Amino acid sequence: MPTQDHPKSPRSEGEADPSDGGVPDTLIALITAFVIAMAFRGFVVEGFVIPTGSMAPTLLGDHLRITSPETGYDFAVDASDRTLDDVSIDPRHVFSIADPMGRPEDAVIRRTRDALSRSVRPGDRVLVHKWLYTFTDPGRYDVIVFKNPTRPHENYIKRLVGLPGEELWLADGDVFTRRADQPQEPFRIQRKPVHVQRAVWQPVHDSSYRPSGADAEPLDEAWIGGARTESGRDAWRVESSGRPLLLEWDNRRRALDDWNAYNMLGRRQQVFPVSDLRVRAAIEPETAGFQTSLHLTARGHRFAFSIAGSTATVRYGLIGDEDNPSAVHWIDSRGGATTAFRPGRTTEVEFWHVDQAMSIWIDGREVVRLEYDWTPEERLRHATGRSVEEVLERGRSGNPWVGEYRPSSPTLQWSLEGAPAVIHRAAVDRDLYYQPATLYTGGPPAMATHPKATAVLGPDHFFMCGDNSAASHDSRKWGDPDDLVAEQIDEAPYVVHRRLLVGRAWCVYFPAPLGLSEEGSRFIPDFGRMRLIR
Repeated sequence: MPTQDHPKSPRSEGEADPSDGGVPDTLIALITAFVIAMAFRGFVVEGFVIPTGSMAPTLLGDHLRITSPETGYDFAVDASDRTLDDVSIDPRHVFSIADPMGRPEDAVIRRTRDALSRSVRPGDRVLVHKWLYTFTDPGRYDVIVFKNPTRPHENYIKRLVGLPGEELWLADGDVFTRRADQPQEPFRIQRKPVHVQRAVWQPVHDSSYRPSGADAEPLDEAWIGGARTESGRDAWRVESSGRPLLLEWDNRRRALDDWNAYNMLGRRQQVFPVSDLRVRAAIEPETAGFQTSLHLTARGHRFAFSIAGSTATVRYGLIGDEDNPSAVHWIDSRGGATTAFRPGRTTEVEFWHVDQAMSIWIDGREVVRLEYDWTPEERLRHATGRSVEEVLERGRSGNPWVGEYRPSSPTLQWSLEGAPAVIHRAAVDRDLYYQPATLYTGGPPAMATHPKATAVLGPDHFFMCGDNSAASHDSRKWGDPDDLVAEQIDEAPYVVHRRLLVGRAWCVYFPAPLGLSEEGSRFIPDFGRMRLIR
């Protein structure tokens, strides 16, 4: 509907125009805007800069942005470590950088300390909801800004994994809890919501990133078996219905562990096998009848995924007995309906094994799911072959996940058959893995990482961990709080009291800006990396 103009009332001579208030009105407006902005900043939303890489790759501190000359893969490397600032290191000292899509020990870039120092980018800038927890309680797996209880003048940002009133045990990288006042109850795994899980998958390998050039040698054949298509170096082809394509993961080329490319310039990181994996691909069958199956072997069990016809199936079973060490005794299975693999149509397939659950996703929709509820005691026995009693006999002097009882690396076998097809963008991702650290080098296991050192949380206590567990100083290692915190708030060690919470991290509103050259000034907003924080 059109609007109707109203005639203006005539002003008497000498009447001031309200739009022309002069300098006093301008100053009043500026002061009012400043007060409103400060109140908004103080009580509603505030911006923070991420200084370190303890939450990488979810959030980046000071870092380098590297593009591999071999594959074109773009990734971040920590530059907040003291290595680049250490004046005792010759500026001409050469650092080696590996392509994460290859082997960690194979360098593809070599640069001097001086050159790297000139390429450092600042950390992400994030917005934090400061009022949210006034009206609602923090949720598990929220990313939260808080005052570090050991250094209350510093703001830290971590992921919340333990809630008030819980007893917490980090076992084999996962979170297990029970009610602190019910020690007779079994621990239960705490699964991540789907939107969080999708945000924290970390790439292990992606066939889309292959060496450039027609005559380039493969940087890494992580999958053994099968021939590449002539039309695309990132694809395999199933030739006919009579010859299945069999692919097997090569752990010698790229181990399925929690190695994090972000940490490669820092001190050598300890790594642990990771069995919480996602295998995904885009599959384009040419005729009807295509089917596929994936077998993950880990923790003394076989986890099997299959899609055949209109049915998707997941099942798992225990491997071996006295008569036949390789036999599989199937324990449970689930089936679901699917319309995948129509001839001439590309289907996005994902096989998930994470947080003691198996699922198959077709074009972004979960079609079948199976959960198994091992306790951490069972998880320890299946993964290492040791019972909790054996671990407790050694007291807190030993880490049950390292040394001779270290879990073996998981294996993957993938079969594709039944009809000619092309497999594009085959990739493997891993879940977060909370490491069983020690309080200090050679010291006892860190808090919540040992059956003798589970974390018991009080009514206002929270347990925080960094996504980049190998480089995170968090609730596992803090120890006693600062004297001021102990005197005025709470003297409990290792935990964050409710009164120390600042707010929930909401989004990255200003990632590291872009520049016109690698070592030049950076001032161009990187809109493509603005994102919500999950």
